[in-house]
Amino acid sequence: MIPEDGDADDMDLSPVEVETLIALLDRGDDVPTNLADATGRHSKSVGRKLKDLENKGLVASKGAGVYTLTSEGVLLAHALRRERD
Repeated sequence: MIPEDGDADDMDLSPVEVETLIALLDRGDDVPTNLADATGRHSKSVGRKLKDLENKGLVASKGAGVYTLTSEGVLLAHALRRERD
């Protein structure tokens, strides 16, 4: 869940998870390979983190390797982008 105070640091996200959430927000539904290219990370690392994000309820698998942000993921990705800017 997103912390009530909107502080994304309370989510205990890794840098790869943060970058992946923002990349999904920017790119829309996508596969780990493309998200890895967008973030400059290794595709296996992004793939593992997508599973972690799925377990946290922030992304969902649409099948065929495609991931999408959940409604909570969209809210958090926007908060992360604001923190980054």
